[in-house]
Amino acid sequence: AGSASPDEVVSANLTSLEIVDVVDEDLPFFGHLDRLDVSDNRLSSERILRQLGRIPKLNSLSLACNALNALSVSPGTLKHLHSLDLSFNSLQGEVLSQLACLRSLVNLNLSSNCISLVPQEKEICGLQSLEELSLDNNDLVQFIQWRALDALPRLRKLSLASNRIKRLKDDIPEFEYGDDMYYFRSLEELDLAGNEIVTLELLPVLRQFRRLRKLQLNENPCMKAAGIESNGAEVASFPGIGIHAHHKKQWYLCGGGCFQKRQKPEAPKMKLDRKRLHKVSSAPLLVPKRASSRLSASSADDYSSEADCFLTSLAGPPPPGEASSPSQLLRRAASPRGQPAG
Repeated sequence: AGSASPDEVVSANLTSLEIVDVVDEDLPFFGHLDRLDVSDNRLSSERILRQLGRIPKLNSLSLACNALNALSVSPGTLKHLHSLDLSFNSLQGEVLSQLACLRSLVNLNLSSNCISLVPQEKEICGLQSLEELSLDNNDLVQFIQWRALDALPRLRKLSLASNRIKRLKDDIPEFEYGDDMYYFRSLEELDLAGNEIVTLELLPVLRQFRRLRKLQLNENPCMKAAGIESNGAEVASFPGIGIHAHHKKQWYLCGGGCFQKRQKPEAPKMKLDRKRLHKVSSAPLLVPKRASSRLSASSADDYSSEADCFLTSLAGPPPPGEASSPSQLLRRAASPRGQPAG
């Protein structure tokens, strides 16, 4: 942050501060706060999104690596939120029903939670703007557990890495598929890396993903069996879909990065000599330079006239015909009473 006024704060990093709760009375004063990172803390309140929803223009929020196991969202809050990171918590699948109130959400990360079932389509259809969804390292083994995501009209990228997936088979027989029967009309990229897929023939439902162009399958047994060596290679089983196997970070190295080792700052630290420090006024009087010079001159005249009056009172009235210059008044005031000033 580094700003004196809450209204000037645009970005705030509050990671690894052992925060346990949020006092939300002052949050509306952060009128221009755009990005907030409170990952790697100890937040556990179900109302945390309601509290942070009092920030008027919040665009990006990270709550990764906390102790959240449930969330509640008030309709109409967080209207400008586009990116939300909830990875490395203990959230269940019902959280998607609550997040359906976030109509502007584009990017959602729910990796490393306890999600074993996606709610019904009618409960999550409010996520009309969602384009990227990460569900890595959960418990979504079967296709029917996450098939309801088909209700998201703009979902373009879906990641299901490290979910112990062995096959993707629909419960509807293949011979009942018609020409108009297909899933995920906008999905272009699907990440199935780090699963247990032995052969590509165990993924028949992918033929119904008509817009799918990129399939990530690295760290699966099927990659060696299929003999795929180059990224983007197509196989006869899935025409138009590029099979990719390039190396990527493990699921536990993805997310907000709050668990990673912090890099040492390159800029040297400023050293202060405490012996030479001195206290200054917290509210200095700011006077223009010209006004300050006039003030100094008038103050000097006042002090001079006061000094003349003081010397006159000490020396007494001057003898008739004697001048009363400041130097003569000073000599008379310094001489003993009754003696003329030399």
